[in-house]
Amino acid sequence: MVRVDRAGSIELAKAYGLAHRTHELPNTLETQFAVASATKGLTAVTIASLIEDGLLDLSTTARSLLGGDLPLVADDVTVEHLLAHRSGIGDYFDEAAGYGIDDYVLRVPAHQLATTEDYLAVLDD
Repeated sequence: MVRVDRAGSIELAKAYGLAHRTHELPNTLETQFAVASATKGLTAVTIASLIEDGLLDLSTTARSLLGGDLPLVADDVTVEHLLAHRSGIGDYFDEAAGYGIDDYVLRVPAHQLATTEDYLAVLDD
């Protein structure tokens, strides 16, 4: 999937390849990919850019960014804690726990987590 935006307009938007090889389903511009941890590096680079621009600091607290969202996150958790995976926020799924596909450890099945808001609801615990 490729998308090029320039000056607020989409110059190119095209999907390539298959979303599901077995069923030969093509990718579309609406295909959602399960990228999981692949976004960690992009998140870190984005945060580093915000720090370089003076808009954020490693000592910035998560609470100052979250406002009232996720009230169980401690007030002293910082951006540095989050980047180093030392925030104390629990993992929402333990892949090594040996759960069956129908054993939901979240309040909702993982395939229903499609938006940021969906994740906020389960991360709060």
